[in-house]
Amino acid sequence: TGDAAVTEEELRERLGAALPDYMVPSHFVALESFPLTPNKKIDRKALPVPDQAGEARSSEGFVAPENDIEKEIATIWKRILGVREVGSKDSFFALGGHSLLAVQAHREIRDTLGAAKLTITDIFRFPTLAALAAHLDDRPKGPEAAEVDPVKLAERAQARSEAMSKRREMRSARRAI
Repeated sequence: TGDAAVTEEELRERLGAALPDYMVPSHFVALESFPLTPNKKIDRKALPVPDQAGEARSSEGFVAPENDIEKEIATIWKRILGVREVGSKDSFFALGGHSLLAVQAHREIRDTLGAAKLTITDIFRFPTLAALAAHLDDRPKGPEAAEVDPVKLAERAQARSEAMSKRREMRSARRAI
């Protein structure tokens, strides 16, 4: 936009239109010029630290974690991200998370909650606390939850197990070639 000043909100909106949410920076710092080393490269050590006093919040404002899973994940995120509070609507990436911290969060959530089904991509697919907790919540939901047929449940589990066995066989056959 030339020399015209761009507000942080406009910058965030423009980047959000072109990038996935997790790639939009959580903090911006305005500089007249970049500090340079004697070799004319950007001196990263001389860059100012972003002001995190106004920690990133979702547009709905703070909503306290609502259940045990959300509270456990919030505790992990607080420690990893170094923030004072994490609400249900907060995004891991808006609070300062990035891919390396996502790996750390993934490991700790799996170990703490025993969430074997959690994959690293789930943190990118479900970046908000509420969405990730809902994904990990194995309890039946909705009106059909009261009508769970144990026979159908067992049949589905057996079908999944057989499908996984076939996939393992196919993979080992491919490796043998």
